[in-house]
Amino acid sequence: PLVDVENYLRIRFEEDAKKKQVIIRDPHRSQRAPGLYESSRVKSVLPAQDWPEEPITLNYYRTRAKSIPIDSLDDLRSALKRAYLGGRVAATFEIDNPSAPVASVAFDELWPIIL
Repeated sequence: PLVDVENYLRIRFEEDAKKKQVIIRDPHRSQRAPGLYESSRVKSVLPAQDWPEEPITLNYYRTRAKSIPIDSLDDLRSALKRAYLGGRVAATFEIDNPSAPVASVAFDELWPIIL
């Protein structure tokens, strides 16, 4: 799921093992990843299978959501395994951007057809 998200969003996630954090790399300023900016740190992820019925606000995310803390690429891979829902891949990311600390992304899952 991590590679699917990276390929669709046209960004990369890099691990800084010393600081125990995951950094977003977006050298081409992808338009598919609004809110996921170059050099931002991914603090936590709320995969689609854990989304509530109500809209996800910053207050909801911080007080009631069961988000998964992200300290490594393995944490991110594990969290994104729960991002598949009804033929779509979706997740909400908490990043260290004060003006927009949460960003949600969703896209249709692509199935290859082998003849």
